Amino acid sequence: ARPASAMTSDETLALAFKDYWQVSGAAELTSALARLHCDAALVDGPEKAKVYLQEATTTDQNETALRYLDIRQNGNLSRSPERNEALQRRLEALARELSLDWPARKASAQ
Repeated sequence: ARPASAMTSDETLALAFKDYWQVSGAAELTSALARLHCDAALVDGPEKAKVYLQEATTTDQNETALRYLDIRQNGNLSRSPERNEALQRRLEALARELSLDWPARKASAQ
């Protein structure tokens, strides 16, 4: 297999689709939750993403997405402070992209 840096964007997308999107089960989810789930699969691995999803799932898709962000952040707190900050920025960016009011929810819970 070629290193990712030597792949074309089409090859990279095909690999991500096969090894992360399909394996994690993201295709079975609504678009916002699928995006969160695939990102977790890419960063933390498909199996860990499945655990996040199982723990976050409620009957409300928006609440599930918010819980998913919480669980993902809390599940990675053992990382170095720099990695925690990077993950926090990544999760906040995803929440903004998906129009989830996650940072405000977190602030009100503290």
